[in-house]
Amino acid sequence: MVGMTVFRMLLIASLLTPLALGACVPPPPPAPPVAGAPVNPYPPVPPPQAEERPLPPPSEDQLVWRLGQWEWVGSGYVWRPGEWEKLDGHSNQYLPGHWDLQNGAWIWQRGHWL
Repeated sequence: MVGMTVFRMLLIASLLTPLALGACVPPPPPAPPVAGAPVNPYPPVPPPQAEERPLPPPSEDQLVWRLGQWEWVGSGYVWRPGEWEKLDGHSNQYLPGHWDLQNGAWIWQRGHWL
């Protein structure tokens, strides 16, 4: 009986060890860019700056915090600090500004509420 228990433990260990080791393998590197794929010529958007969210000002309106974000101004990025805004006909989800490929041209899309 003891021999059977040891056998089962060894069998289970032999089956689980490859699974555990497989989880430790790093993912493959990203695929190289496809030849002829459009490349954004503009610099990447910098990481967000750290900022503190102040308490909302007194208001009868429902307010929502819009995080600070980088905005493209034609020759570079400028930081637009976060602020409290009225929740006026939009959700509380905000899509930050980003580059979008439209008709073969890279267009800066300003951040907006969804």
